[in-house]
Amino acid sequence: MKKFIVAIVIFLLALNIFSEIIKFDNYTLNATNINFETVEEILEKYSKFLSTSEISTGTIGSFNYIEWEDKIIYFSKNVVVLGENALDNPNFDDIFNFFNIKYLKKENEYNFAEMVITKVEDFGSYLQFDYLGKNFIDIEATDNAINIISKGLIYFKDNLYEPGSILLTKNIDSSYKTELNILPKRTIVQFIKEYNIKNIIVKLFGEKIEKYDSKSFAIIFKDSNINAVFVPNYSPDFSGNDWKVFSISDKFGKLVSKKFNLKLFYVPFVQVPKDLPAIVIFTSQNSWKQISEFVEGELQ
Repeated sequence: MKKFIVAIVIFLLALNIFSEIIKFDNYTLNATNINFETVEEILEKYSKFLSTSEISTGTIGSFNYIEWEDKIIYFSKNVVVLGENALDNPNFDDIFNFFNIKYLKKENEYNFAEMVITKVEDFGSYLQFDYLGKNFIDIEATDNAINIISKGLIYFKDNLYEPGSILLTKNIDSSYKTELNILPKRTIVQFIKEYNIKNIIVKLFGEKIEKYDSKSFAIIFKDSNINAVFVPNYSPDFSGNDWKVFSISDKFGKLVSKKFNLKLFYVPFVQVPKDLPAIVIFTSQNSWKQISEFVEGELQ
């Protein structure tokens, strides 16, 4: 009886020693073997979580294989082949590194990156994060700056960031409000300000607008016989937070259209900053001064 109990204890200890835990989001796997079935489950779950290409499986001779992200792993009774490298006794590090999975290992626990940021763009009035997985970033406001912080395990610029870590800092005026807009595979951090239009910026179509503030309104002219005023449309990506900019632009666009008998169109203009109210006018150069003076008069 004692021998039986000792055998059971040894068996349980062995399970504990060789057990590896794989975790990401709400998924946890306690893996006691490195085999085809275990690796297939892990890659299938993680590929769906990231929304990348699906895995494919098959058999070649005595080998079962898994293909994912243009890489293939083969399993037989005595060997595992990673690409062209045959291993007699591979570990999970070998396999996860082969598939370029980003993970944090603590003892026998593998924590996969839950958000893999693939691209970040700074458009001035907002930051745009493209990613795989789920959104795990949040905003932390400080004096004249915001910190982008991690709420989960994030892979960003060749580094893994644990919860509470600062990914980046952006300096902004303290008068701005910040808003987090979460879209499918894209998160936008928008900087919102209050507007009190006092001055007009006049530019030619194609000229870059670099200096402006919350008191500015832009009129962009192009010498043309189209006779139309274009209002930069609002973006659904911002959950209505850029509606204030659009409403100001729309107001003056309608006034100018009615006063000078110009056709009115709503289209996006990439050369107009998204946080700057503006209208774009295609009409004869002879009427530019009159239009500018009219808009200035409406500001009084």
